[in-house]
Amino acid sequence: MRGDRESVSATLTCILDADVDVKAEAIRVLGHITEKGDQEVVGAVSGFLEDDDESVSASAIRTLLLLTGKGDESFLFAVRAYLKCSSQCAFDFTMGDCIKELIGSKEDAVSAVRSFLDDKDADIRSAAIRQLGKLADKAPAGRSMEVQQLDDRPEKDDSSAMLLFRSRLLDESEDSNVRREAAKAFAVLVGKGDDTVIPQVTDQLNHRAASVRAAALVVLGQLAEKGSCDDRVINCMSRLLEDENEEVRFYAMATLGILAPGKLSELVEVV
Repeated sequence: MRGDRESVSATLTCILDADVDVKAEAIRVLGHITEKGDQEVVGAVSGFLEDDDESVSASAIRTLLLLTGKGDESFLFAVRAYLKCSSQCAFDFTMGDCIKELIGSKEDAVSAVRSFLDDKDADIRSAAIRQLGKLADKAPAGRSMEVQQLDDRPEKDDSSAMLLFRSRLLDESEDSNVRREAAKAFAVLVGKGDDTVIPQVTDQLNHRAASVRAAALVVLGQLAEKGSCDDRVINCMSRLLEDENEEVRFYAMATLGILAPGKLSELVEVV
């Protein structure tokens, strides 16, 4: 029964066990037998958020997300730890695909994740963007035109989520990994083959910042369909094969290989 002090106390002693499997399981069990908000358990489990053993830290994150809530400092610590862990492939199977599964409420999950969009750690920002992409619903056909005007107003729905992703991928000062995550999330929300957005993205292929040109190529690779791009788009990408920036050249070749493999073969043969 949840909240039984005898059971909780007995399980608490097990989190200090030398066996990491016992420790991880005890922490996990506490998430299911403890009353939400129990500060004794929350404080004890918080000490394992950055444990050297992945199974222990994963159990601590999961349990804290179950026992804390919005407005609780430990809740935010757990969310940040979740984002940090989710940036590592090893945690994909342990932590689950989306933080909403642990928090329960989509609104609370979005609010918590958004608070880390300006974290000093680029891995955290990347993970936050990735989670927001999973939390947002795909936009209905034709709605993508709403992303044309960028501003700083709080994002509360999916059109605003697209604003956020688009503004991040066009941010010249942002980390390249964060921009790539924003590009992928933007493309997923817009929808593959949406010809209302492709011209807007294509315009960014001529942007003065190499980071933005690279991000635009990532979006086109995610968004466009093979054979769907007109000559203008293909020619723009072809020119970037000789871009001064190595990252831009790499994504130009990769994207052409996806969207116009024949054109890429011709260009390679000429070289």
